[in-house]
Amino acid sequence: MTPNGSNINPVALNLLNAKNPDGTFVIPSPQTSGSGVNYTAVVPGRYNEDQFNTNVDVNLRSADHLSMKFFYSNSNQDVPFFGATVPGFPALRSFENRLLAITETHIFSSRAINQFRFGFSRLAGQGVAGGTLTDQDVGINHFGDPQEQIIPQTQVLGAFQLGNSASDRGKTAGNNFYLSDVLFLSRGKHNFRVGTELFRNQFNRLSDFAAGNTTLLSFPDFLLGLPAGPGGAGGNGTSLSSIFSSSVIAGIPVVGERASAAHLFVLDEWRVRRRLTLSLGFRVEINGQQSEVAGRQSNFFPQFYAPPPAGGFGDPISSGFVLPDNFHGDAPTGFPRTNSTLLNHPVQVHPEPRIGFAWQPFSSKELVLRGGYAIYANRISFLGNSVPLTLNPPFALNATLIGGANAAASLQNPYPNLPPNSSFPNFVSNMLPGPPFTATRFVRFPTITDPDFKESTVQHFGIDLQYQHKSYVFSIAYAGAKGTHLGIGRSNNQPALASPSNPVNGLTTNSVANAVERVPFVGLSPLVARLESSGNSIYNSLQATLKKEMSHGLQFLAAYTFAKSIDDAGDSLGAAFGGGFGIPILGQLVYNDQRNVAAQRGVSDFDRTHRLVISGTWELPGPNRATNSTLRKLGDGWSISSIVTLQSGLPFSILDRSAGTLFGPATLYTTGNLAPGATLRDASQGGSVSGRVNKFFNTKTFIPAPFVPDGTLVDGKYPVSGGGTIFGNLGRNILRGPDQRVADVAVIKDTPVTDRVNLIFRWEIFNLLNRPNFANPSNDVSTPSTFGVISGLTVNPRIMQYAIKLEF
Repeated sequence: MTPNGSNINPVALNLLNAKNPDGTFVIPSPQTSGSGVNYTAVVPGRYNEDQFNTNVDVNLRSADHLSMKFFYSNSNQDVPFFGATVPGFPALRSFENRLLAITETHIFSSRAINQFRFGFSRLAGQGVAGGTLTDQDVGINHFGDPQEQIIPQTQVLGAFQLGNSASDRGKTAGNNFYLSDVLFLSRGKHNFRVGTELFRNQFNRLSDFAAGNTTLLSFPDFLLGLPAGPGGAGGNGTSLSSIFSSSVIAGIPVVGERASAAHLFVLDEWRVRRRLTLSLGFRVEINGQQSEVAGRQSNFFPQFYAPPPAGGFGDPISSGFVLPDNFHGDAPTGFPRTNSTLLNHPVQVHPEPRIGFAWQPFSSKELVLRGGYAIYANRISFLGNSVPLTLNPPFALNATLIGGANAAASLQNPYPNLPPNSSFPNFVSNMLPGPPFTATRFVRFPTITDPDFKESTVQHFGIDLQYQHKSYVFSIAYAGAKGTHLGIGRSNNQPALASPSNPVNGLTTNSVANAVERVPFVGLSPLVARLESSGNSIYNSLQATLKKEMSHGLQFLAAYTFAKSIDDAGDSLGAAFGGGFGIPILGQLVYNDQRNVAAQRGVSDFDRTHRLVISGTWELPGPNRATNSTLRKLGDGWSISSIVTLQSGLPFSILDRSAGTLFGPATLYTTGNLAPGATLRDASQGGSVSGRVNKFFNTKTFIPAPFVPDGTLVDGKYPVSGGGTIFGNLGRNILRGPDQRVADVAVIKDTPVTDRVNLIFRWEIFNLLNRPNFANPSNDVSTPSTFGVISGLTVNPRIMQYAIKLEF
């Protein structure tokens, strides 16, 4: 930037001067100077909900009982903040919830009972973006109508985020049907359960991704907003655009996903002896994989891929994309097809043995030993698997350009021109471009599911020793779990390093710009969102509980867990990436080198070493000796309930979003380096968390990932042109954030008005001690102004609420 700011990008200047309808600036001025949190705003949100609930129970005859339950709710939420961190971009969300459950129980005899169940649930939602600032207002060129297009969701790391998210625009509706029939049989020492369950799941979505989203790594990048290239030619003087990433999608906005499953099970509760009971069971889950109702999705199969020619486009048929056999639209002759699920295993069968025991080693019933082992399968969600496949050619064109692939982007022109939605399915978009790549010949960013994808399974095992004395119950237990075939996102298109002795696609040197040409599948982005089932996890815990049953007006439960969970993939960045929550293809990505999954094995993002929860209720004694009835009524019925939670903080990684530029990047997760001579112990800092909010850990312990200058070698053998960064050497979740301590209390008064009418008063206090519970600090070493700074809370300040309820 020039000292007088004369080269501030006109779009940035327009955004800095833009105002909301109430006259406030869209980008507000900082309230405080220096690093750390410098702007806060409180904007009221509104929420209302209407509910209806009904239960019907009917005895059809002496041997048959029918029960029906129905729940209905409509709600509206006025959300002031979600896609943005400043006011001006609210969203109105409405939700519908319908639940129906029908149960019919038939009694054959005292030893044989059959129960049939039917369930239906519908969860539907709609979002309406409330932002009023358009592309035309600030000078952004967009392939959509600038008169109507809300500005892109724009994130400036370490500063602010503008615009509405894609979740604020569109509709979703999920319908779930459930049937089950279970036969209960009692025969001597055996109690059998034999049954089946049938599932039918539907997910429908109307989406709008046309506004797009962009990410800039710093505020100076935002002010400059220029493409890569020489300054004299209109560039910013570097090999990377000021805009780190741009993403926008055009395509068919309506999709309808479907899946079915059938589960069979048998269980025997066998009372071997008076003090020994065994539970022996076996379950078989037959899960049909997901498909789109009209075949409007595609997947990438490497065996059907052929490299596109340099300077041209490849044939749509050899792009590697495969259509499902239930797509009946026009397609080029010879276009590859497979089954409707686009997976090699369209139906997956899971045998699941179950075994458990309960043993009283002594004649006294005070001591009981329990244990068990079971295998459980997990069906992946529509959002985790099939919905991303609808964003592939020929049904959509996803322009997600990151790092060197986004060199042509500027604030004026952040996105390439895409075909209109009405042109899809568009098989021209299936043509992969060959190098060199430009704004009109950009690499494709598909969302892929490994054709050999398998549903995950988890083995649960544990043993528990329980002792009861009068009203007290104490238990100590070991509980463990092992997950296999867990869904993770791993790119299979990471660029390889080239050298004169080992050229890659004809290249002998390595640069940020040519990373997109050093990939296994030319024409696809180095960062390919690919879901596979190679993840693993292990969990071990020691659990102790002390429970007091109600006596003398007092009951409580104290539960302590000492645990550790380890897995292969992280979620600390991806959980909020693009507004996608819990989506494995976005939320659990491999760090750094995509060919070395083992290097990023670490404690799970949800791991808490220690967790203590104490809850209880105390019914206060009333004025039993009072003779005045009014005094007795006022003094009786008081109780206090509370819950106290003490737990270790969550782990976090030291990221470096500027790392790995010589590799594309191939992932959203890149880490920094340890400073020379430093160890992880050096990162620790003493003092209270409140005193460390602007520097939670010793930030000097870490430095950005290595930069390899122009003309030098990576690993002593791979020449670099123009300079670039490689991956950092730090692992996942190497530090732990602030612990949490929360106490919630409720004071309750139950007053009988008549024999059938009760008046209940509740005074609830959340975070009784008003203790600040801080979130994890900013962990990106590439943004030093916020690195190590805590800018959020995990628990609200003290909140009190009162309620009066009349029961009759």
